[in-house]
Amino acid sequence: MKVEWSELAETDLDLHVRFMAAADISTALRIEDRILEAVGHLRDMPRMGRASVVVGLRELVIGGTPFIAVYRIETARVLIVRLLHGAQLWP
Repeated sequence: MKVEWSELAETDLDLHVRFMAAADISTALRIEDRILEAVGHLRDMPRMGRASVVVGLRELVIGGTPFIAVYRIETARVLIVRLLHGAQLWP
């Protein structure tokens, strides 16, 4: 199953990385790699994230980071809907 990012989720990732990079570029890049690696596991294990309070969505808590990837399992793909910081209110 392929993993795709919504435009909003891509924007979330970009904004989070830019914010972290302002303080420490190496940390920002390391966390970005960790996020992409964790989300990549959804190709083989799409149900590895917990059920969301929003019906039809799941949440992948990304270890070693404060981030949560919110996603939907569709017929032929996993769609990353949002990338949230754990301190953000959701939904």
